Amino acid sequence: YDEIDHSRDVRAGHDIVARVAAHIEDQQIRNRGTIGGNCCLSDPTNNLPPLLVALDATMNIRSAGGSRQVAAEDFFKGYFLTALEPGELLTSITIPPLRSGVGAGYVSVAVAADSKAIVRAAVRVEVKGVIVEARVVLARVASVPVRHRGMEDALRGAPPTAESVRAAAATIGDEVEPISDSHGSSQYRREMARVVAQRAVLEAIAEGGGK
Repeated sequence: YDEIDHSRDVRAGHDIVARVAAHIEDQQIRNRGTIGGNCCLSDPTNNLPPLLVALDATMNIRSAGGSRQVAAEDFFKGYFLTALEPGELLTSITIPPLRSGVGAGYVSVAVAADSKAIVRAAVRVEVKGVIVEARVVLARVASVPVRHRGMEDALRGAPPTAESVRAAAATIGDEVEPISDSHGSSQYRREMARVVAQRAVLEAIAEGGGK
């Protein structure tokens, strides 16, 4: 993670990835942890999987029998379960460049600055006068990062304003069924999912120059 944080190439192409990596746990973990390990563990509390899904990343996999590619959206299969088959390794991750007018956002609610998240949202938004495309990914509301198609549909064609984004976030409802635990109830996580999704979209709009 520390190498990602300090990589000029990552900062130039996908600054949000470096910013997220810079705040994973503590410095000792950042000195040893890797983006591949973060993904292959498929812990639903991990930082990077929802961001990679939002950025439409491709997971590059190799084995003795050859290589294949899996979209990040299809890579995470459940608690500590991925699309990797026996004998396969995740060797690299490809993130497509962000075009002009496209921005990304990432917002979490955590117990503490270096702790696991209660809920996260990662988004990618394209604005050309209005919002023409959006990927809204929620984490900690299911065993894997999930796209919220309802909010994505509500954003398309909408003006890039706080009011329209707030209305789109209101589509996150009872279809989202997070777990309850000592850090928060299912209802609390659902309500916070609306909040972080709204904030992440506004962050992405601002980053992409849509405001």
